[in-house]
Amino acid sequence: MLTPTSSLTILRVPTFDGIEIKKASFLNKNFPAHFHQEWSLSLIKSGSEIIKTQQVEFQLNTDSLILIPPYLTHANSGHQEAGWQYASIYINQDAAKSISRDYQNMLPIGYDKCFKVSYRPEFVMLFKELIKEDISNIIRESLIKKLFIDLLLENNQPFQEQSEKSNQSFFLNEIIEFLRMNSSRKITLTELSCQFKRDKYKLLRSFRNGIGLTPQEYLTALRIELSKRLLFIGMPLVEVALESGFYDQSHFTHKFNKYVGVSPLTYQKNCNILQDSI
Repeated sequence: MLTPTSSLTILRVPTFDGIEIKKASFLNKNFPAHFHQEWSLSLIKSGSEIIKTQQVEFQLNTDSLILIPPYLTHANSGHQEAGWQYASIYINQDAAKSISRDYQNMLPIGYDKCFKVSYRPEFVMLFKELIKEDISNIIRESLIKKLFIDLLLENNQPFQEQSEKSNQSFFLNEIIEFLRMNSSRKITLTELSCQFKRDKYKLLRSFRNGIGLTPQEYLTALRIELSKRLLFIGMPLVEVALESGFYDQSHFTHKFNKYVGVSPLTYQKNCNILQDSI
């Protein structure tokens, strides 16, 4: 159940293969370390937010934007006893590649592995405009393209550095691929140890140091991402739980609440297709 101090709306826009717009507010909510499979572009509408990555911890204040690439591990929270309202746009990787295709020679190296923060008023106004429900999806698509590229090319604030050790490690990439291909079934640390012929404690330490999550936490994040897509298309909760790899609905509901901030049923009820206004 949402409390009176919390709200959540999920809108799927039928453009760019289904861009998702989320509008939410929470009180005293701490989201554990996780990732998104899409590019995440968020605006802090009121209050402030604490962001933690493997390398840094910083505060975002009202009217700040943050662009986070796919699979970048991060945790976020609002200040104690303070309201925290934000809006996010999730752009899938294929759409992002399509948007940036003509700018590849201009983009900095590693742009798809690092986050970026901006306080520029013109960018904030552009974001507020494109999340309005009364504009056409053609205009929305154009505004998303412009804002995404403008943020990537903004030269008055460099990309935040992120360690490349996890991205350059063939060993870790092999484990990640294995987890992604088998995320719907139970995978133990012992199985990973046998599969990759490494001591399980060394494997655990290497994975956590490189990715910022344990293999089990990484699996949970993958399952939550899949469950959100299944909830959006209206699949019953019991089926979503099993299809996503959770062993029962209770376990699924507990994890979903922890990572998303609301129950699966509340999330599903607040998902809508944003029809074109024209």
